[in-house]
Amino acid sequence: MGLYFDLLARSPGQDDRKIIEHLQGCAASLLRQFDAIMGVSATGAEIQDARVRPVAVHEIFLRVASTLPLEARRKSLRLRVFPSAL
Repeated sequence: MGLYFDLLARSPGQDDRKIIEHLQGCAASLLRQFDAIMGVSATGAEIQDARVRPVAVHEIFLRVASTLPLEARRKSLRLRVFPSAL
């Protein structure tokens, strides 16, 4: 979130909407993490029933990549995520 606040502070008005959307996404993610931590402490017994399951790697890459385009552009980099069935 600090990165986006820094970009917003230095931005002369361009890309503000995009930066704000990313900040909202970061805030929502933090809230989900906080809720998950609080839920874990409240329902420790459910953790013992946790099962390993497959996760779509492509979805994880897309989530991570969605947080980086503004910084990549600022550094004149292009970020690409290739489709994966893994």
